[in-house]
Amino acid sequence: MIDEAWLSGLPWIERSPFYHEREHGLLHEEAIRRVKGADRILTVYMGLETSMVAWRRGEIIDADNYSTGDSPMGVITSGWLPNSGLLSLLYERGFSLEEIKKLIWGDGGLKAYYGVERIEELAKREGDAPFEAFIYWTIKGIGGMSAILKGKPDVVIIGGPWSNYRYILERLKKHLSFLTILESEKVR
Repeated sequence: MIDEAWLSGLPWIERSPFYHEREHGLLHEEAIRRVKGADRILTVYMGLETSMVAWRRGEIIDADNYSTGDSPMGVITSGWLPNSGLLSLLYERGFSLEEIKKLIWGDGGLKAYYGVERIEELAKREGDAPFEAFIYWTIKGIGGMSAILKGKPDVVIIGGPWSNYRYILERLKKHLSFLTILESEKVR
């Protein structure tokens, strides 16, 4: 990762990438090798967690970390949270540090709203505000990572279980129509 990508808003906290290396058919590194002639690539895995990696000439420029909340919302991950809201849970409501960690990775995201983590069940929720927020934050994450690649990656590769759902792909493609989006099985 580039030097700037390691820094957070506090000198005592360093960002660290943690993304899906081998999950449900999308191996970030393998996906980029299969796209010929592309120097700037964004790989996105959408499963129980959502992870994104920005690549330039085969090297990682930036990556998120769904296990720490440094990513878009997922099925079992909270994604980016307002700091003050998180502190309120910790102090005002008496949540322990372990309970907060479990909400960030394990019991957060769509699971926190619907009480289930089965993708097949959650896919029936399209149109509901939490489900639409899940898509919204993924779109926002892709847009942000695209900016790291000077605003327009050569290609965005979407993989993971959610890439099998037309509704999700249609929403991503509609809002990100300025980008070339491929589902992972199309790069095999």
